[in-house]
Amino acid sequence: REYFEAWPVLSPAEADAVARSPVPHLLLLTSISLLLRPLRARDDGSGKDIALWGQCEMRLAELQSAAATLDLVARLPPPASYCTHTARFLLLWLATLPLVLVDLFSPLVIPPIIFGVGWALYSTEELAKLLDEPFGRASDTQTVRRRRLQLRLWRRRLVSTVRGGGGGGGGGDDGGG
Repeated sequence: REYFEAWPVLSPAEADAVARSPVPHLLLLTSISLLLRPLRARDDGSGKDIALWGQCEMRLAELQSAAATLDLVARLPPPASYCTHTARFLLLWLATLPLVLVDLFSPLVIPPIIFGVGWALYSTEELAKLLDEPFGRASDTQTVRRRRLQLRLWRRRLVSTVRGGGGGGGGGDDGGG
């Protein structure tokens, strides 16, 4: 992976774990949460350390929630209805475009303009579909099963780490790709 500002702070083993993680941002946030635990334990009875720990933990939970939500948004393909509505909107827009262009251009130039604009927009939509689903829809059930397995394994690792069992728990491999 590319360089980022935390590499000098992390030990080689930690940097390797972050680099190998399918969700490095969530791993780092969880690690920060674990680093904050001693702050709560060192409270001298005044409550200042617990209050600070509570504020830090609350902000960190907000970050983790936002990161997990963004991770889901980034990984899930758009729904089929989105693609259908986009195609319908493009068709309607392209069908009404000549009404706007008739006052600006010669009637002989309007069809090539409509064709060029339509080609650009529809090819952009097809490119977006390919980027969102590079292997097509045939593997949807396999993809869902694989993602569920990855989430289960990640949850087991997280629970094991939080309980103090280290970062390994859950039975080995993280579910692959």
